[in-house]
Amino acid sequence: MSKRRRIVFMGTSVFAVPVLERLLAEHDVLLVITQPDRKAGRKQFLTAPPVKRRALELELPIYQPETMKSVEALEKVRQLAPDLCVVVAYGQLLKKELLEIPKEGTLNVHASLLPKYRGASPIQSAILQGEKETGVSIMFLDEGLDTGPVIKQASIPIKKDDDYLSLEAKLSLLGAQTLAEVLNQASLTGIPQDDSKASLCQTISKEHGLLEFKLASAVELERKIRAFAAWPQTFCFWNAKRIKILKASTSNETGEPGRVTVENGVLKIACLQGSLLPQVLQAEGKRAMDAASLLRGYPNFKDSLL
Repeated sequence: MSKRRRIVFMGTSVFAVPVLERLLAEHDVLLVITQPDRKAGRKQFLTAPPVKRRALELELPIYQPETMKSVEALEKVRQLAPDLCVVVAYGQLLKKELLEIPKEGTLNVHASLLPKYRGASPIQSAILQGEKETGVSIMFLDEGLDTGPVIKQASIPIKKDDDYLSLEAKLSLLGAQTLAEVLNQASLTGIPQDDSKASLCQTISKEHGLLEFKLASAVELERKIRAFAAWPQTFCFWNAKRIKILKASTSNETGEPGRVTVENGVLKIACLQGSLLPQVLQAEGKRAMDAASLLRGYPNFKDSLL
């Protein structure tokens, strides 16, 4: 029989939800700490993070401080005297003072095979770099950015058609399962990471979604489309209109980089190397559509230079 632990859970994004659900089935979740509600979407409605929405459904106590560095936040956790804090895609670096409150330490579920891809965008980074596999690491948090000792890892292959959303879903379930296996242990010990093999993720902004056909190969741009499928999504500009490219394949055919052509009904955009073959696009202010529909609506898109 595994040890039942008293846990404070900290998480924000949808990636953290399966971990919370699994913890609740096998342990006592004393409190769910998540980011404050934020304005989101075109109409900027105040929106609760996914972890809060699920915690409400599960009737768990919720705490949403602007920062976990305040005396009030630290005292709230200290009064609960948890065995563990579990942090999953929470979105803040945590102070040593907080990490040391739980009797057994603070664990993190990170979506990469550390020390590769430390930071906030490990799933996107694995796709962008053309990795053949990725995974999850269960680790002790320290004051660094994903630098703590690793307790257990598990890996999965990255399929050719995996995008951010499909890979996030797989890794969140893998993270929940791997953490459950870790918590079946009576005591928790980790192995220090080899910092010489570490890599750091970039911080992603909206501007990173720009597809620059003259500067990158078709293979690189197709990876970017999959990596940024959830946010910020990928786009180019045509006649001052933003055109999102939401799904594409590639070919080895070459041409003038940025030139749009149509051959046997197939839309092609030549890149620095090879060509991108957009399959799903979205013109500014319009719904997503296939390439043929976009060309019917915007016939001048053919033969243009992006």
